[in-house]
Amino acid sequence: MPFEQISTLQGLSDNAITKLFQDQDGFLWIGTEYGLDRYDGHHMRIWHKRDGLAGEHIVDILQTHDGTIWAAAREGGLTCFDAQGTLLRFFKPDANDPHAIADARITCLFDLDDTTLLIGAERTPLIFLDKRSGICRYWKGEGPIRASEGLSNPAWGTDWCQYITDLGDGRLAIGFLLGFKQMLVQRKTGSILGPAFNLDLPEDQTITNAVRIGNRLFGGGWQHYLHVRDLTSGQETVWPLPDECTALLAVDSVQIIAGTASSGMLQIDLRTGKQEVLRHRTGDPNSLCDDRVTALLVDRDGRLWVGTRNGLSVHAPARWWTNSIPLGTGEQEGRNINAFSIAEIGSGELLVGTTEGLFRQLPGGPIRFFPLKHGSSKLRPTGVIQVGNRFILGAEEGLFNWDPTDNSISPWAIASSGSWDAKMYGVKTGTTPPALFQVRGMFVDTLRSRPALVMGVRGYGVATLDLKKNEMDWFVNNTGGKGGIGNNLTNALVKDRNGVYWAGTAYGLYRWDLERTTPRNAFTTFLAGIGRNSLPANEVIALLADARGPLWIGMRNGGLASWDGQSMHAFTLPEPAGNSVYGMALDRAGRLWCAARGCFAVLDTATAEWTLVPLQGASGIPGTPACTRALHDGRIAFTANGALQLFDPQEVHRPSPPPLPYLTALNLADSSVVPDIKDGVLHLGVQAGMLQVSVSALDLLPLSPLRYTLELEGVDVEPRFTDESGSIVFASLPSGRHRILARAISANGLVSQPVEVAILTRRRRCGNDGGFIGRLPRLQVRSRTRHHATTTVKS
Repeated sequence: MPFEQISTLQGLSDNAITKLFQDQDGFLWIGTEYGLDRYDGHHMRIWHKRDGLAGEHIVDILQTHDGTIWAAAREGGLTCFDAQGTLLRFFKPDANDPHAIADARITCLFDLDDTTLLIGAERTPLIFLDKRSGICRYWKGEGPIRASEGLSNPAWGTDWCQYITDLGDGRLAIGFLLGFKQMLVQRKTGSILGPAFNLDLPEDQTITNAVRIGNRLFGGGWQHYLHVRDLTSGQETVWPLPDECTALLAVDSVQIIAGTASSGMLQIDLRTGKQEVLRHRTGDPNSLCDDRVTALLVDRDGRLWVGTRNGLSVHAPARWWTNSIPLGTGEQEGRNINAFSIAEIGSGELLVGTTEGLFRQLPGGPIRFFPLKHGSSKLRPTGVIQVGNRFILGAEEGLFNWDPTDNSISPWAIASSGSWDAKMYGVKTGTTPPALFQVRGMFVDTLRSRPALVMGVRGYGVATLDLKKNEMDWFVNNTGGKGGIGNNLTNALVKDRNGVYWAGTAYGLYRWDLERTTPRNAFTTFLAGIGRNSLPANEVIALLADARGPLWIGMRNGGLASWDGQSMHAFTLPEPAGNSVYGMALDRAGRLWCAARGCFAVLDTATAEWTLVPLQGASGIPGTPACTRALHDGRIAFTANGALQLFDPQEVHRPSPPPLPYLTALNLADSSVVPDIKDGVLHLGVQAGMLQVSVSALDLLPLSPLRYTLELEGVDVEPRFTDESGSIVFASLPSGRHRILARAISANGLVSQPVEVAILTRRRRCGNDGGFIGRLPRLQVRSRTRHHATTTVKS
């Protein structure tokens, strides 16, 4: 299960995660040991004590039925917010206030009913908080658990509440530290119905968390066990765990996830009890952040969030859209393995040529690594082609026979006699290749009525090998002649449907209308800026010959071009993809998948419209797809992040419209005005100057970053793009009534509907119409969340 990681580098207040909660609007609230965070996928809003937070070590977060967010701090304080994140009030211990919350370390929260918040704590194990008056009452430690029988003052002791779990059938399970008290409680009346678990363990053992799945209650805690109780029969079983259980999460009816104190995360099959362990792996950015798991959450879109002592990990199934098969196995594990090509032979076996050797994968089977050597020299395979019953393996070191049955290697015998006729043709004939003969692309053809191999060779242009006589001809740069290939550094070679060869080099594209009776060094040149059919750039790094006709050309810093036989057409990639195409594959729907910076830029060849598909796991430094190839079964294969990646292009989700933007902050004269709003009134000074408007959007794990525009309606000629923070400064405001409209724009160029985030009304002042100088403007702000809740601010 691959993860992406979120830490203080992405804006968290602290890496020690204590609690995860998703509110009714979809925001993710993150409790840490040093603050409370609200995350929308783009913007992190943080509260500390200086912002009004009652305490900074957050232990629990919940939302009551009226939409209020409650955050509990270990230091004994509570803070509540409205649905838009505006701080409403806080509750802290106060020796001078007899109704203040007791000075007890809070452990958990539960929304008992419309009027009462049930609080678990240390020393005084249960507290009843009246949400209307703020007055607290305290359970006396025995008898029914209901507010009406609570004490006005706490009965201090040494016990504390560990968890409060709603069973969903009118009952609660509540666990305490001392006496192994694990109780079933009737939620409405508070009556104690019996034990939730029967513990017969040493005195230092207890249960700290519990979840219900179906008719079974699961509990874990300090002991290295998972307790399982049938709620109908009362029968109990105990499953061993490798470590202390710090968190439990019900995934579905057959799976539970357990966090541990130092052994990572456990996926437990409830049918068999089988456990799969997921751990942090040093150097692997797609593993857990840390092996101490402290909080678990599955959000409403099915993403798994794992809080640890060293950051937040998230797994989004839709984001990991390929079947990823690691190339680094055994001695190669963890090594940076560069791939040259992917070949498909036989009934779908895939061969990946890399700097370390050859990887082979049978359909549906594991991938296996085979180092290749010639004598004492390691070979770096760049491609494999089948000729009859034989296989020719091209490498950085030349041409070799390869036997797939035993992976044996032998040099291809090439005649050593021949001559160099550079003056006439720039052709070297019948010569043994040098030690560094870097093969780039191989095709079987017929030359002089005999089977032959045509190769692109980096450093040596194009070469042909007579497979009967084993004579090789090289067609290289001929500075003294005309029409020859103009650059020897061949990056790619393809053959189109008409049998014409195209060589993409470090300096130009060259078409070779091969004369098959007497091959000549006679190429047609395509260069940037030369002729009406010029290329956008000279360094050609990828070629694809479309069976329907056009030749597709990928360039470094030149984007994409196509040649239709008559003219050249250029295509500029969407901005987030950069301007280089490193490889290409056509799917069966006629879409061209272009390997670009951190993504595939997908071109609909019928409409010329682009779609971006970000490379999975590219939340940090984005990788680049390599060795892109369409397979016979319709899938596309490529390599990235040290793995072979396979996917069905028809199953890749099309981009959805971007979420609606919402207002995050207003800053006037370099100081934020939103926190100062009281009773919906904002007072602006007569010398008020620049107004900064900031927006964001709610998408917890965006496939790609969003951009935003803001528009002062009736003033701006067109919408203006914000900076990376989602902010724009309006240096002055004219008189009249104007709306500020915000739009979100995805990396695919999709634009959201405009959202009104503010209305500005300014009266005209005689003789002066500049800035805010003069009469106080009337400022009305309409801040929208996903549910379009509206707040009005006036002066």
